[in-house]
Amino acid sequence: MKLDLDNLKFENCEDEPIHIPESIQSYGYLLALNSETYSVEVVSANVNDLFNQDIIGENFFNFVVDGDYDKSFILETYNRAKDQETRLPIQVELKEEFIRESKTKFFAVVYKSNDNFVIEIEPAKDFHQSYSSRHFTKIYSTSIAPKFKVLKSLDEMGKEIVSTVKKLTGYQRVILYRFYDDYSGKVIAEEKDEGMDSYLGLMSPAGDIPEQARELYVKNWIRLTPDTELENVRLVPSLGKERDRPLDMTQSLLRSLSPIHLQYVRNQGIRSSMSMSLVTHNKLWGLIMCHNREKHYIPQNVRLECENLSQIFSWHLYAKEEELTLSRIKKIDEVISSLLEKVRPSESIIDVLLGQQKRILDLMNADGFIFRSKHNSISVGCVPNEETIKKMLKTSKKSESGSFTSSNLSETFGDRYSDLEVKGVHITPLTESFNHYTGWFRKEHVYTQKWAGNPDEQNPKASKKERLSPRTSFKVHEKTVHNQSKHWSENDKVMADRFHKLFLTHALEAQVKMKEDIINLEEQDQSKDEFLATLAHELRNPLSPILSGVELLELAKDDETKSVVIDTMKRQLSQMSSLVDDLMDVSRITQGKINLRPEPCFISEIVNQSLEIAQALISKKSHTVNVDIPDENLRVWADKTRLTQVFANIISNAAKYTNPNGNIEISISTKGQKVIAKIKDNGIGIPKDRLSSIFEMFSQVNPHSSRSEGGLGIGLMLVKRLVALHGGSISAESEGKGLGSTFSLSFNLYKDSEEELAPKEKYPLDSLNGKKVLLVDDNQDLGQLYKSLFQNKGINMTLAYTPSKAIDIFKELKPDVAILDIGLPEMDGYQLLSELQKLSKATLFFSQSGWGSEKHFQRSKDVGFRRHFVKPVDFNELLSVIAKQIDSAGEN
Repeated sequence: MKLDLDNLKFENCEDEPIHIPESIQSYGYLLALNSETYSVEVVSANVNDLFNQDIIGENFFNFVVDGDYDKSFILETYNRAKDQETRLPIQVELKEEFIRESKTKFFAVVYKSNDNFVIEIEPAKDFHQSYSSRHFTKIYSTSIAPKFKVLKSLDEMGKEIVSTVKKLTGYQRVILYRFYDDYSGKVIAEEKDEGMDSYLGLMSPAGDIPEQARELYVKNWIRLTPDTELENVRLVPSLGKERDRPLDMTQSLLRSLSPIHLQYVRNQGIRSSMSMSLVTHNKLWGLIMCHNREKHYIPQNVRLECENLSQIFSWHLYAKEEELTLSRIKKIDEVISSLLEKVRPSESIIDVLLGQQKRILDLMNADGFIFRSKHNSISVGCVPNEETIKKMLKTSKKSESGSFTSSNLSETFGDRYSDLEVKGVHITPLTESFNHYTGWFRKEHVYTQKWAGNPDEQNPKASKKERLSPRTSFKVHEKTVHNQSKHWSENDKVMADRFHKLFLTHALEAQVKMKEDIINLEEQDQSKDEFLATLAHELRNPLSPILSGVELLELAKDDETKSVVIDTMKRQLSQMSSLVDDLMDVSRITQGKINLRPEPCFISEIVNQSLEIAQALISKKSHTVNVDIPDENLRVWADKTRLTQVFANIISNAAKYTNPNGNIEISISTKGQKVIAKIKDNGIGIPKDRLSSIFEMFSQVNPHSSRSEGGLGIGLMLVKRLVALHGGSISAESEGKGLGSTFSLSFNLYKDSEEELAPKEKYPLDSLNGKKVLLVDDNQDLGQLYKSLFQNKGINMTLAYTPSKAIDIFKELKPDVAILDIGLPEMDGYQLLSELQKLSKATLFFSQSGWGSEKHFQRSKDVGFRRHFVKPVDFNELLSVIAKQIDSAGEN
């Protein structure tokens, strides 16, 4: 069966609906039942070869034998599959008088499709693999999986995996194909029979596996083509007669395949193929592909065992990849630690780094490094001039974090940089203005790629028919790559960030040294604010999908233990988010502009939650903590999060600056209408001459120790200001160096007030019913979590990950509400808003971002957003605000 290229609709090929082909492969049978009456509504045309009568309109269970796999078992399995949105295997025994086959027992799977209950049936073959499939799973788990620590690379693990699959399936060639970030890929492991061509090391372009196919691989992990010459079997009745909706076959095992894909397989000299998805975190990591020159059928139950095995493989490969990454990061951390050990008052971190430059560049696979700040600048190795770097930064399309990465400057910026010795760059700013930054540089890396077919054989300007026709040549082509550096992997970026934080410490030390000159410190306020805004953004941004995940779990029904875990996680995330806000509040708190959210708080709860925050450090140093709270019901009128921050800061400092196996004592008492708290340690103490200055900005008892102990030098200043805002006082006492410290805090005792204790009502969400919501965010994990959260509230949400896609969706959807991320590819959220406002005046627009300074709130308001949310966003607050805005818009 040869592909008729002239009759294929290539203009629509990119949008080919491969999940609704309206046909199956002929090695099985499909029946779609009414999910309430169980009458047969749709069948594959070959059902007439199985049953000796017309079964459309008949109750399917009239044909099923009573017994172990009777109606109740099949329905129970179907309901479980429907609830889990998956397919599940069963066995079906049909009554002998209704079928043409001599055997009455069949393998089957059940799943929900649209409103139908679908059953796919295949013969239960007497095949040795039916019995050995579980043996191989057992062999892998007991013999190969324990080698996890011994295997040193993904290639070694891949070799074990493809060997297992080949023995299990009997295919002539089995390969492990790994995807890159751009969805091109490479064969990293292979097991084959003699005489089969080797694909090991070969690369393929992203177009060989188009986007809609990759999406389907994530949802359906196993796909068999026993014979590319099999005729497809259509579904009856056909669309347009008694049906107006195609059957969704996303979960199908028998789904017919795209004719372009079948020809692609034939062009390789292959007649049978099977693929197994490797999926982690709902993302396609790779594929196991099986090839055979002759037709080759794998029984259904063996394929399903392969599907289970593929997920074991997925997590083993992912875990090995993470282990290798952590191993490299550990080496970086060891280098950084050794650098810090060499730092002395007479020798700064800059001096130490210059003495270790070759070691550091080798570890980073880099040829140059640069650090720029107002007071210090160093260049190591091959580095462009500063004017060129500034041009790069101004020309680059900045990500939300501000980092800029390129492995091919000529491709990114054009020929103006083609003559540079540097070909790759990774720059991370210390401030939004890019005046302070760290940067890593790489020279040209000439290397040879091997491709299965010429990667350049399809002209990007050619017609769709020419570009999308299946590859006709799988001859190995070698391509020499010039004018590029080595690719910057995520691992490289993580390691660069480790060094970046080292220079953040150095930058903070410079500010600490400037504190004696008040005038100079005031001149640095603007740079300080910009630095803190960037630092807050970098810490805040990764919290957003975590917090959304917690809120999603919170909506699900679960046991009491999980509920406690969720509460603890949310509390910790809330504390982390509040600490990030404190960094942003430094300038505001010095001007008295900080806002508190006071409520009656039990002082015992504040102490307990503070200890929870500091527990990791306390445990690490094996401290003993004694808490004395005679009256658990003592309350103060306070912002619980802020006051917890105060106590956590002081307790953490006590743990940090006390030698291992130290003692920390926390006591709470009353004196008149005051609540008195004392936190005492037997740590390094505070020199007498420093007691009066420890609550000042950037003040630390020993600035140099902060390099190993951590800290920004602003903690006690924030503590004092927060305590003052609560109407309280704080003081410190110490007998001197090595004699410990005592911090005393005083707050007004809270008196009950019914008005203050009245619970706050949540804004009703009724106005959200039936509303269409569009979310535009390039963080796909966050987008999926948002979608699940909205669906749990009964609200439909549509996702777009790029501005161009958002514009296309917006034109058709005309949403009532649109939530736009500010840091997007192609154009930022402000520019996207301008485009969307031209399409609809009725849509309510909201913005969200990791940036949360006053100027970001003001700009969002100025351009037309109803409200700006700072990541991580409280989901319940988001819904309440949107509902209130909808009601307000309706009234107007």
